[in-house]
Amino acid sequence: MSQLKRFPKCYWIWNHRIWCLNQLQATNEANWDVELAIVSKLLEMDSRNFHGWQYRRYLVENIQKKVAREYDNQNHLEKLAHLRIDIKEFEYTTAKINKNISNFSAWHNRTKLVPKIYHGLKELDDKNEFSDISHLFQSPYSIMVHDLELIKTGMYMDPEDTSVWLYLYWLITDKFFLDDLRSSTNERTTYKDILQEQLKLIEELNGLEKDDNGLDNCWCLK
Repeated sequence: MSQLKRFPKCYWIWNHRIWCLNQLQATNEANWDVELAIVSKLLEMDSRNFHGWQYRRYLVENIQKKVAREYDNQNHLEKLAHLRIDIKEFEYTTAKINKNISNFSAWHNRTKLVPKIYHGLKELDDKNEFSDISHLFQSPYSIMVHDLELIKTGMYMDPEDTSVWLYLYWLITDKFFLDDLRSSTNERTTYKDILQEQLKLIEELNGLEKDDNGLDNCWCLK
């Protein structure tokens, strides 16, 4: 642990810690919750440490495996427990993004969690437990609208921020969203409408950048 504090971005220290946990797991001695608390503390010190985020995903995956063993043959309870964990992680990414919009690892984690949470909620008959967040996950479209507003803030705050543009690309190209927007039963905004709206926003942003420094913004042009 002392070495991890000194060298928090050393791949081999994180890798060795995973190896140690795998050995402890063989004798059922791995304490995943303690490790999650440790990595949460480390990410407080450096919220963009991608080694820490990768390690966090590894821990969450193993916590969910542990839950699966505990709820053996109780499929409904297992799914509920997994959903609670995923929602908690989603809220964690939101908190980190709100604190630092340039957190690429938090945005990346979000891309993994959004489809899982949507499908998990869709399978539930009773969503009362998740009423605080279920409105956001009514459809892929509702998620897209929410997160487009979130990244709009980031684009205007720092037009050079790679993470925001990559997340925008995911939102407007991923099959999860496209299938919903192109659905014959979807009577809301069309995919073309979304693209035109984003194009208008990007052209406006590029105009502001050009007014400031006389140059086009490379991300706007892409």
